[in-house]
Amino acid sequence: MSPVEPKKDKEEFKLIKSGDIDVYVKNKINASNDTLSVKYKKVLFSEKLIVEGIVF
Repeated sequence: MSPVEPKKDKEEFKLIKSGDIDVYVKNKINASNDTLSVKYKKVLFSEKLIVEGIVF
């Protein structure tokens, strides 16, 4: 399966590869300790991706 690239303004994102997973992160995102965590959660019929570590 090929990664889904941002449709607009591709230069505003950086590609981070982790194993066989590709994640596009906006360049302006500030991460706590330069670390973002992406977690997958499934409850009954609901699926979510949870991102932790973004500093506002």
